[in-house]
Amino acid sequence: MKKKIVLALILCILSALTMIFQVSALIDIGHDYVSQKALAQAGLGEAGKSLPDWTECRLEWNALRVDFVIRLLFLLVAGGILIQLFRGEKEGRA
Repeated sequence: MKKKIVLALILCILSALTMIFQVSALIDIGHDYVSQKALAQAGLGEAGKSLPDWTECRLEWNALRVDFVIRLLFLLVAGGILIQLFRGEKEGRA
């Protein structure tokens, strides 16, 4: 059980760190992202073709994907630990 708690603690710290990157990525996306699809729907499809590649914010979108995976792992591990703790308490009371 101690190894699982250590694993949960490590994932919690990683989750907190990636939250900082998530906020930075979202701020950057808010400032720099230009959707090619939105420009095409507005009738400005040709204008979107001349934009530089950095306006797609690929690195920032990838950072958000990594953050999602780390948080999902943390929630699964933490949830599993909580279930085991509750089961242990029920068995201890009986």
